[in-house]
Amino acid sequence: ILRTRHLGVHDLGGLSEPSMGPALRVLSASSVDRNKRVTLIAECLIGLARRGNRIEWTHLGDGPELRQVEALVRRSPRELVATLPGHVDQSEVHEQMRHGGFDVFVNLSKSEGLPVTIMEAQCVGLPVVATDVGGTAEVAFPDLNQLISSGPSVSDVEVAILRAAASGPNVAHERRERWARNFNSEKNYRDFARELTETVQ
Repeated sequence: ILRTRHLGVHDLGGLSEPSMGPALRVLSASSVDRNKRVTLIAECLIGLARRGNRIEWTHLGDGPELRQVEALVRRSPRELVATLPGHVDQSEVHEQMRHGGFDVFVNLSKSEGLPVTIMEAQCVGLPVVATDVGGTAEVAFPDLNQLISSGPSVSDVEVAILRAAASGPNVAHERRERWARNFNSEKNYRDFARELTETVQ
C-alpha cells in the first residue's frame, strides 16, 4: 500500500494581527525571478493605486528581477508605498505574517510544488490570492481564498486582491482551523508515527 502524507508547517502562534490603517496592506514573500512574477504583483498594485486605492506593499525576498521591481515602484503613484528589503531570515517572514497587520498575501507563481509560505499564511488566517498551479489549491483552500488562472491578467489579480481583502474575521478563523486539520506539522508527524507503529505491530 502506498500512502502520501503532508508534512505541513509548525504553528506560528495564532491569527495574524489585523490591519490598522486605511491603506490596503499586501504581503508577498518569495525569490524575485521570472517564475515568481513579482513584477506582475507590482504592476497590479500600481494599477490599484492609479485608481485611488492606498496600497502598502511589502515583498520579502531577493533575486535577479529585484532591480526591475524597484524601478517599477519608483515610477508608481504616491498612493503605493512599497517596502522591498530583499532577503530576510525565515523568522522575519513569520514575524511579518503574524504581527505585520496585513490584509492579503499574494503569490503569482507560474509553477509551484506545495507552497510553504501559503501554508504559513493559512496558519495565521491571512487571505491568499494565488495562481492555481501545482499544489496551491491543496493549501489555499479555494472556498476561503482567491485562486486565479495560471496566466492571469492584471485585472484578474486586482479584482482577486480586493475580494480577498474584503473577507472577514470568521473566514480567518476557518482558514486557521483547516490548516490545523491538514497542515499542522506537529499533528501530521504524530499521526504518521502512530500509523507506522500500528503497521509494524
